[in-house]
Amino acid sequence: MEIPRTIGRYELRELLGAGAMGQVYRAHDPQLRRDVALKIVKGSLSSAVDSQRFQREALTWAQVKHPAVVQVLDSGVTPLKSGAHASFLVLELIEGETLDARVARDGPLPEALAVQIAIALCGALDAAHEAGVLHRDLKPSNVLLDGDRPKLTDFGLAKLFQKKGQSLTASHDVVGTPAFMSPEQVQGQRVGPSADIYALGATLYFMLSGKPPHTVKVLAALFDEIVNHPPPALATLRPGISPRLNALVSRCLAKDPAGRFPTAKALSAALTNLDRGAPAGRSVTSPGALAGTTIAGILLGVAVTLGAVFSARDVDLARDPRYLRLEDRLLRDDWEGAEDDARALLRAFPAEPQLHVYLGDSILEQDDREPAAARAYEAALELEPDHPRALQGLIVARLNHEDYAQAKVACERALALYPDWAVLHRHLAAALNELEGLEPEFAELARAIELDPRDYNAYRQRSTSRLIAELEDGEKGDADERENYDKAEADIHEALEIIGHDKARLYDNLLEIARQRGDPERALHLSILAQGAAFRELGLETLLTRRVGILMDLQQTKADAMSLAASDLSFLLEAFPEEGEVHAQYSAFLARTGRLQDAIVEAEKALELLKPHQDKLAEVVRKNLEVFRDVLRERQAEGPPEPR
Repeated sequence: MEIPRTIGRYELRELLGAGAMGQVYRAHDPQLRRDVALKIVKGSLSSAVDSQRFQREALTWAQVKHPAVVQVLDSGVTPLKSGAHASFLVLELIEGETLDARVARDGPLPEALAVQIAIALCGALDAAHEAGVLHRDLKPSNVLLDGDRPKLTDFGLAKLFQKKGQSLTASHDVVGTPAFMSPEQVQGQRVGPSADIYALGATLYFMLSGKPPHTVKVLAALFDEIVNHPPPALATLRPGISPRLNALVSRCLAKDPAGRFPTAKALSAALTNLDRGAPAGRSVTSPGALAGTTIAGILLGVAVTLGAVFSARDVDLARDPRYLRLEDRLLRDDWEGAEDDARALLRAFPAEPQLHVYLGDSILEQDDREPAAARAYEAALELEPDHPRALQGLIVARLNHEDYAQAKVACERALALYPDWAVLHRHLAAALNELEGLEPEFAELARAIELDPRDYNAYRQRSTSRLIAELEDGEKGDADERENYDKAEADIHEALEIIGHDKARLYDNLLEIARQRGDPERALHLSILAQGAAFRELGLETLLTRRVGILMDLQQTKADAMSLAASDLSFLLEAFPEEGEVHAQYSAFLARTGRLQDAIVEAEKALELLKPHQDKLAEVVRKNLEVFRDVLRERQAEGPPEPR
């Protein structure tokens, strides 16, 4: 198909890529003076199937508004020299690479980054499903990365599942990319949102392992694998993977749609809650609280393993209803119930090491039962001496019980099998801190960071050790103190760069450093940022912004309402300086108090910061801005009020 140099008002600049459905070009929009991505359907309108799919893409994709979805800006039809016509879409241009290109270049992603990307994609799917749209072809090549922020693209195979009628193709073809398709999709059955959940699970599996769940090349054999056989356990491809994450991926890949997460929102909540079981690290307290005490060892809570994350030696185990109940109890943090189910299953399947690991995980989450958990992990290791999760669980149980000598032995045993497993070096560092001091600890942490530069917990652990050492030392104002505070602060900033600024607990060390340096104003500012991060983790910043609007509505009946609104806004502006919604509310507040010029400035800033999915709010801000400007012009025309 010949491609003209201009399509509509858009000037084509370069070919960015081509796929089964069409070609994507970088194009320039001279009217709005911006570059865009322009997608041209493969073939022409004379191809009925391509044309119908492409027009369906434009209609469905445009309904989905979310920061993690590439936005549709325009669509149309262009004539070709042959006399035929071709459809095109104009899309938000993402300057980056695809997820599969990132993994091909760098290898499997760090867990924290993979989870971060998956959570964003959950939001995109939730927005799509709320709009009645299925993606049907979620895969790494359809995820664009703007830095580390994902953008889901190519809803070319989407379907409005809420509407009854014909299937996507009259011939009942299988539509999608086979390696990331759900069992019901490869069988040509009717699919729902759970098919997208499966595809997201397969994409997460790919991010963590560097390969799709099933890699058979022959299509018929691949379909058989997807429908009838479990994928290789992630724990075998990536020793040391978080057991919660391992289990979560397994649940997404359940053969039966009913066994998967019911919604993208539920999956997002599970991903967000993974951090509850992550290593917590030592906390920093004030010097007074440290006086006369022994610094406790690093508290490393172990997360539970859920779902069929193991290759069961006995198929009956995977089908045992008690196993499904065990999974549900572990997901609900019902540790006692999970322990009961694990023990019952072990009576039937005593030679399955993973069940001993499940037992250890459920026991370890209960107070003061580390020795019993250690015995469960040791039982698993008797059956399978190189079982990675049993090795890690034993280490964590020893550390939590403050048995640092045995923890060191367990670490050395695990490292002999898995020398490049970064988290083991971090665990060994925690034991060495108590047994041998800072220098051996820092050497192991340096090795952990070398193996996994995005392990933010290693930076946090090193920062905490430096800071606690200084607080215990008690010497004030010397050069070593300043250097250690600088290094401790630098490590936390590294951690924040990796995980983002939404982890409230990472601000602990920065707060204490500011206090020790005699800078209470900075400490107060950091406490506000920490509170903002906590609000953002819980999704409360929007609620607080709305509270400001309610207080402004109450100003006629509640004398201190505007004062309370001003106080809330002061916090919001400091904690969330890049949130357009906050500046929009502040603009309205300033206008309500008669400061129109400042209100205009804040409204303009809000429009700069608002995201594409906040288009309705942006329209309100634009209307307000017009009103503010009109009123300000009227006042200026009237001149200053006459003096009394």
